[in-house]
Amino acid sequence: MPDYNGAPKPRAVWETPRGTIELELYPGDAPLGVEHFLRVVESGEIAGTEFGRVVPNFVAQQRAIRDDITLRDEVSRRGLTRGNLSWASAGLDTGRPGYTLGVTPQPHNEGNFTALGRVVSGMAVVERLELGDKIIAARMKR
Repeated sequence: MPDYNGAPKPRAVWETPRGTIELELYPGDAPLGVEHFLRVVESGEIAGTEFGRVVPNFVAQQRAIRDDITLRDEVSRRGLTRGNLSWASAGLDTGRPGYTLGVTPQPHNEGNFTALGRVVSGMAVVERLELGDKIIAARMKR
């Protein structure tokens, strides 16, 4: 399924203490997940979210934005390459809106994690994130 029927993919910008990260989203692969991501960015709910798991040369993972919801898995054939934006799963349809940025490719998680997008700018920022860093501000790029 083509993303937005060939139209430009939506992009989000996260401001962190380490710098700016720009993300391109995959609405054709994960329409429900991208819709939820857009909601938490546009509502401001994602601002202040802490990176609660940072493993150098592997991932930077946010704490769940809300603990009271789980999201349906939207597993696609798109690989979890370096710079992937995804969410972890503890089993079928247990995704939580705490997002993971892959510092390295994650082929071992393909088929289990929902790929929502990728880092298009600011990969060096992702590599410098530390435990406890927060998203200071987030917005959709127009």
